[in-house]
Amino acid sequence: MVRAAPLIRATLLIAILGATDVAASTATLRSGMHLQMRVTINPIRRVVQLLQMMMKKVREEGEQDQELFDKFMCYCKTGSGDLKTAVAEAEVKVPQLESAITGGRAEMDELKIA
Repeated sequence: MVRAAPLIRATLLIAILGATDVAASTATLRSGMHLQMRVTINPIRRVVQLLQMMMKKVREEGEQDQELFDKFMCYCKTGSGDLKTAVAEAEVKVPQLESAITGGRAEMDELKIA
């Protein structure tokens, strides 16, 4: 138990100082032996990193959503004008096509008779 106390103190010291996911420096025990310890990431730091990654991801998604929204709003503003123009052109073209169809039918009837 006497040897375990320096090991525990060394582990606590490394954890308090914030050594993260690196091989800790060798801790000298009373017997003079060296022990290399590996300290993992502090659980609180891990949670903070996860929250930071989530925050970054949410920001990126928000920017993408905003860009899509802006494109949609631009379409809504200009799309109705484009549609009105297309409808007006089609209304002008319909009588022309009707007369072309009528003329084509008359020509077809003449060719059938001949």
